[in-house]
Order: sequence, then C-alpha cells, then structure tokens
Amino acid sequence: ADAACAQAFPHLRTEFATVLDRLQRAPVATDVQDASGQPIVVTSDLLAGIIHQLLVISDSAEIPWFVHQAWSGNFGEVAGQVTRIFAGPSATPVMSIEIMCSEAWARHDTNSISTSGQGSYYLTVQLSWAQSMEATCSYVPSGFVPANDAQPLQTSLPILLLNGTDDPQDPPANVAEARQQMPNSLSVTPSGLGHTVGHIGCLPNLVVRYFDTGRPDAAGAQACLATMPPPSFRLN
Repeated sequence: ADAACAQAFPHLRTEFATVLDRLQRAPVATDVQDASGQPIVVTSDLLAGIIHQLLVISDSAEIPWFVHQAWSGNFGEVAGQVTRIFAGPSATPVMSIEIMCSEAWARHDTNSISTSGQGSYYLTVQLSWAQSMEATCSYVPSGFVPANDAQPLQTSLPILLLNGTDDPQDPPANVAEARQQMPNSLSVTPSGLGHTVGHIGCLPNLVVRYFDTGRPDAAGAQACLATMPPPSFRLN
C-alpha cells in the first residue's frame, strides 16, 4: 500500500515465494561465520525465521528490502542478519520448557499447527519446533498445573496490552475482545510495528505511568499514538 515501497519492490510477494522455494531445494553456504565459527548455511527455514524475528522486534520496515536482497542472491546480507538478530545466547531456560510442557495454553501441538498454519511461510519452522518440544517434554517432569489451566482469564484488574499492527506472534485480533474478559484493560496498537513495542517512541513513558499509577492512561495512549507514524520502509 506504500507507493514508494511498491515502486521499489513491485514483485515482493513473488520474490519471497521464489527464494523460499529455491532455498528449500538448495540451501546456500556463505562465508559469514556464526558464533561457533562455523559458516552460516541459509535455508528456507532460516530465512523464514529471520522474517519472523524482524516482525517480532518491530523491524518490519526492513523486510521488503531484505527479501529483495535474498531473491537477488545476496546471501551474505541474509547471513549478516543472523549474526545481528540471533547474536545472544540461544539456550532456552528450563523454566520456559517446564511451562510449555505442562500448561495447556503454551503447548505446541503438531496437529493444530498443521491445520492452522496452512499457507504460512513459518509453518515448517513451527512444526519443527513443536516436534522438538514433544521430544523434550518426554524428559521433563510434570509441572504444577492450576485447576483453571487453559480457561480464559477473567479479571477486573487494570491491564495495559501493547502490540503492533504487524505482530506475527500475538496479533491484535487476539486481544480485540479483551475487555469482555478484562473490562479494565487498555489495548494500545501502534501502526506498522510488531510484537515488541514497549521500548519505541513515547510508549516507554506510557508503560512507566501504568506502573506508577496502577492503571492504563487511555488519553495518554491516544496522544502517544498520534505522534507515532508507521516506520518508513528501507528502499535501498
């Protein structure tokens, strides 16, 4: 919908599908090394993972340019994104594993993922993760599960919900009816951003006021969003 972006990358959807197909058939080894000193091999799942993470960290304005780089064969740029985005520790905390193996809301079920993920660029990545978790959970002791596990949360506590319009992990549709279960909640959804948004623009001030006062500031949120235009796409 952005005129400048559409002009710079007129075939973005086709390029993305094409490069995923190419990499699925023939992964590409690069000269870029990962943290262990091994050459980074770009696969279709790795590319999909980078796209997903760019959305999560609210760098979606980079995606059209990045997809075009991959389609053009610039896999050094793709590998560079790996070292930038996944530079930190890759280990999963044991507590996270215990939660995902015990609590119904957090489980990664391969059957439901296969059904709901049809047509998604991220489907094979999620299936691989779910299969890995199924194997891991066979070694994890059962955690404490409350009696209301997997039941919708009902609370009158004041809650501030933050996520961008391009959140791939917990999209705004997931919390569109939050006030039915959390009548004192406030959803703040900045345009063009992803999953992690609380550190961007004026949103940190909104978060601080929420903790200082114990309630979300609806007027302040509206004023904040009015000063936050969508990020500009990277074109070259």
